[in-house]
Amino acid sequence: MYGVSYDAFLLHALGHSGGGARDLEQAPAAVFARLSAGTGLPIEQLREMTLSRVLSRLFVRTPELLATPEGQAIIGELNALSSRRRRRQAVINNS
Repeated sequence: MYGVSYDAFLLHALGHSGGGARDLEQAPAAVFARLSAGTGLPIEQLREMTLSRVLSRLFVRTPELLATPEGQAIIGELNALSSRRRRRQAVINNS
């Protein structure tokens, strides 16, 4: 959207690089502090946006989501995202 790669954003805006930098689940507190300062959002709100926390909230709502076409589309998109993430993690784990 802004012409900056995710890795460049992590490095230059957040000072976060190296192996596992893309996984903000395990990011140091300083990364969230910089992101908070740049976005104006509280750190805890940003932490609630990490993939595992979003998926946890959606898991509770799965039966409700499956009851509507819109919800089914959301679940389908999340399954695709999760599959890509699992494949990438398997490649990392096996290298």
